[in-house]
Amino acid sequence: MVLIYHSKILRIFYCFIFDYSNVQGINFCQISEPSYTKIKDLIIKNLPNETNLVGKNDREV
Repeated sequence: MVLIYHSKILRIFYCFIFDYSNVQGINFCQISEPSYTKIKDLIIKNLPNETNLVGKNDREV
Protein backbone atom coordinates (compact mmCIF):
# COMPACT_ATOMS: atom_id res chain seq x y z
CA MET A 1 0.00 0.00 0.00
CA VAL A 2 2.79 2.46 0.88
CA LEU A 3 4.61 1.70 -2.39
CA ILE A 4 1.47 2.49 -4.38
CA TYR A 5 1.07 5.80 -2.53
CA HIS A 6 4.69 6.79 -3.21
CA SER A 7 4.29 5.84 -6.86
CA LYS A 8 1.30 8.19 -7.17
CA ILE A 9 3.19 11.04 -5.49
CA LEU A 10 6.10 10.56 -7.90
CA ARG A 11 3.69 10.63 -10.83
CA ILE A 12 2.11 13.85 -9.55
CA PHE A 13 5.59 15.35 -9.10
CA TYR A 14 6.39 14.34 -12.69
CA CYS A 15 3.20 16.06 -13.88
CA PHE A 16 4.14 19.18 -11.91
CA ILE A 17 7.64 19.34 -13.40
CA PHE A 18 6.40 18.89 -16.96
CA ASP A 19 3.55 21.36 -16.40
CA TYR A 20 0.67 19.01 -17.17
CA SER A 21 -2.82 20.45 -16.93
CA ASN A 22 -5.00 19.11 -14.11
CA VAL A 23 -6.96 16.92 -16.52
CA GLN A 24 -3.77 15.47 -18.03
CA GLY A 25 -2.32 14.87 -14.57
CA ILE A 26 -5.47 13.21 -13.25
CA ASN A 27 -5.60 10.87 -16.25
CA PHE A 28 -1.88 10.08 -16.07
CA CYS A 29 -1.92 9.44 -12.31
CA GLN A 30 -5.28 7.63 -12.28
CA ILE A 31 -6.32 9.56 -9.18
CA SER A 32 -9.33 11.65 -8.17
CA GLU A 33 -9.26 15.40 -8.75
CA PRO A 34 -9.40 16.37 -5.04
CA SER A 35 -6.50 14.04 -4.22
CA TYR A 36 -4.46 15.29 -7.17
CA THR A 37 -5.05 18.93 -6.25
CA LYS A 38 -4.25 18.32 -2.58
CA ILE A 39 -0.91 16.61 -3.30
CA LYS A 40 0.02 19.15 -6.00
CA ASP A 41 -0.63 22.00 -3.54
CA LEU A 42 1.64 20.30 -0.99
CA ILE A 43 4.39 20.05 -3.61
CA ILE A 44 4.02 23.73 -4.50
CA LYS A 45 4.13 24.80 -0.84
CA ASN A 46 7.25 22.76 -0.05
CA LEU A 47 9.40 23.66 -3.05
CA PRO A 48 11.34 26.93 -2.98
CA ASN A 49 10.32 29.33 -5.70
CA GLU A 50 13.57 30.09 -7.54
CA THR A 51 12.12 33.24 -9.11
CA ASN A 52 11.77 34.81 -5.64
CA LEU A 53 15.39 34.20 -4.60
CA VAL A 54 17.79 37.13 -4.52
CA GLY A 55 21.45 36.44 -5.24
CA LYS A 56 22.98 33.26 -3.90
CA ASN A 57 22.11 33.82 -0.26
CA ASP A 58 18.73 32.09 -0.61
CA ARG A 59 16.91 35.16 0.64
CA GLU A 60 13.35 35.40 -0.53
CA VAL A 61 11.84 38.70 -1.61
